[in-house]
Amino acid sequence: MSQPIDLANRLNRNRRRFLVGRHREKAAMEAFATASPTQPGLVIHVCAPGGVGKTTLLKDFLQDTRYDSPILWLDARNVPPNPALLAGAIQALREEQGVGHAQPHLLIIDTFECLAPMEGWLREIFIPSQSLGFRLILSGRNPPALEWRTDPVWIDEHSQITLSPFTDTEVNEYLALRGIDNAGFDRARQFARGNPLALALYSDSMGRDEGLSDSLARSWHQRLVDSLEDSRQRAALEACCVVRHIDEPMLASMLRLEHSEANFLFGWLASQSYIETGNSGLFPHDLLRQAFTGELRQRQPNRLIELGDRAFTYVHDRLEQGVENRLGLIQDAFFLLRDIDIQQNMSESNSITVYVDSIRPADWPTIDNMVRRFESDGTVDLVHQLHASQPESLTVVRDSTDKAIGFFQILSVDRLPAHLLEADPVCAEFLSMARQTLKHSGSVILNRFWMHGDQDMAASSVYTQAFSHVAFLSVSATPAVMGSIQGDTAEWRQAQARFGHPEAPIQAAERRGTPAMFIYQDLSANARAGINWLRHAYRHAFSLEGLPATTTTEPLPDQKAFKSALRQAFRSATRLDRLQSNALLDCKLLLQHGPDQDRVTRAQQLRHLLETTCERLEAQATTLNHARVLQSTYLRPAPSQQAAADRLALSYATYRRRLTEALKLVESEWWAEELKLREN
Repeated sequence: MSQPIDLANRLNRNRRRFLVGRHREKAAMEAFATASPTQPGLVIHVCAPGGVGKTTLLKDFLQDTRYDSPILWLDARNVPPNPALLAGAIQALREEQGVGHAQPHLLIIDTFECLAPMEGWLREIFIPSQSLGFRLILSGRNPPALEWRTDPVWIDEHSQITLSPFTDTEVNEYLALRGIDNAGFDRARQFARGNPLALALYSDSMGRDEGLSDSLARSWHQRLVDSLEDSRQRAALEACCVVRHIDEPMLASMLRLEHSEANFLFGWLASQSYIETGNSGLFPHDLLRQAFTGELRQRQPNRLIELGDRAFTYVHDRLEQGVENRLGLIQDAFFLLRDIDIQQNMSESNSITVYVDSIRPADWPTIDNMVRRFESDGTVDLVHQLHASQPESLTVVRDSTDKAIGFFQILSVDRLPAHLLEADPVCAEFLSMARQTLKHSGSVILNRFWMHGDQDMAASSVYTQAFSHVAFLSVSATPAVMGSIQGDTAEWRQAQARFGHPEAPIQAAERRGTPAMFIYQDLSANARAGINWLRHAYRHAFSLEGLPATTTTEPLPDQKAFKSALRQAFRSATRLDRLQSNALLDCKLLLQHGPDQDRVTRAQQLRHLLETTCERLEAQATTLNHARVLQSTYLRPAPSQQAAADRLALSYATYRRRLTEALKLVESEWWAEELKLREN
């Protein structure tokens, strides 16, 4: 009976054998956890860049701590940034371990950067609702928000631990424990620069007697690739990094493997120090995922798309088979959709991170002001009436300060009472179309209202959230018809044509903001229609299939949309996969090189055109500075705009002014050329 415990102890000893340093940090965490419930100290932040050892420190703390109350561990990667879902996940952990709400316990939330926009909710709502004896450790890449350190309520209740890279002494100690010869210490320090993960990968490579590359500038990602024994291992790593998590059947499906080969490679993946094991399969360290997918985007974008499509096929087939954990499979599908152009382009380029939440009483004045600003008279009352009938229909989008920046209201119009259908002709007409014209008896869903407080129905993070909810409903609730009100602009009509949404013959109500049109999707063919539509969106976004026969040629963008697409092209200049969905690919400027070329080729030409434009500007004394600021920002980008300004030895204000001037200069030149080609 003692064998499993003995084995677990042996594995823990193996892991802890190579732990070095962090004594001060562990002591601080121990003091925090074991303090009396009446002593100050509710929250501690552990923050550091990826690969510096946050999770390792926490696991070591769990082994050594003298804290004798229950400890709950939550990986934020598995929880969407939504208050209700997070609270539900925490409650599920409590029930699983038999922890009562009033019982003292410690909650650890790892990879907290995934929930960063919810710091305000945790601080203002969740933590104050807990009982005495509750403590919280937040571990992530980002430092805590300023409010933790400046609000008098939290000054004594909050502390911070910032992990630094290993010192040279700690690096030497680690290398000695790994059996690396002293002669290799200097080169190891230069390669890893104190990053524990890079140091572990270096040691793994040296342990195979492979030595280091001549170029110390090569990334630790390349070092890992060089250390692999064969191409099958690299393919397995690539597949693992593309998806949210991977199990053995998914690995076999993505790489087209026989059972025995899939079994071998899955076992190999599970044995690697940089691969973690979760309830649903294996997943890589975030740095590894970033490195592998980044390399594929740069060098083999078609390979990245192909792996994603195979993963989507696997998820699609599993959903069709009606397997359990349908919610998890839908989350897998959305993970694969994270880069498609409908999602990416809906978020403003410099948007603050947002999350969705139910409406609070204090939000109503803000929501009412938005509706008054963009809708017609009387619509405020209608929104309130619809919310009273279907409270779950209205969702607020908040920024990281907890402020409501927008909302959307998605209605089950077939469940609205008669008096509301009479009060809102739009819902009544949409329901009539679904039942009479389309002859459906199933549920009818309409995204009736959505708006950003400043941008109305322009592309924004608010629509990203609304789109995600509509798409999620399409595959989880399996409605008969899904519809949405969109801005009647060239940008939205282009998106409509791209994804094959028919336009509903409904008269839009007058608005003070952007004029509206109605689009819909018929999902009544069978229970699989929703996931079929979602997969079509994925495949078409990456030019894996043509447009549906019912769609028309995409309209050429007007001047505003053209300039918006050009700025998006600059922002995506290092991402060939994203350039493939840029609207400029359908403009005369690119089509002149060959209208029958595929989108990958046109995306390559677009990137080349961006580069040659900057080279031409650089060759002229009057535009030299404009070229350099474009190159440092987009083509050979610095880590941040401040870093780009520093690289150019400019003040931030001067840098921003020149960047604006440079973009306007290129916009003017390209638009003039586009107009000339259209006239001809």
